[in-house]
Amino acid sequence: MVEANKEHYQPENDVQAECSFDFFRFTEMLDSCGDVCGTEVTQLVQIDPKGDIPEIITSWLIEWLAEPLGLIFKEIKLRR
Repeated sequence: MVEANKEHYQPENDVQAECSFDFFRFTEMLDSCGDVCGTEVTQLVQIDPKGDIPEIITSWLIEWLAEPLGLIFKEIKLRR
């Protein structure tokens, strides 16, 4: 991303944040009888802002990383 935007990146003033971990796990959700009644989705995200980034930006970044999960759910709803 830095390579694609070299004209905007200033190493002396800018910080390169990194997302070192973005993981999804899908497991069956069982009811009290042991029957499958849905899917439980777990997402883990680890972000190192490498500097002082306002909360609004880190929140936006986490939402952006979760967007593929929203697209998956939307596709599942359309196919039902």
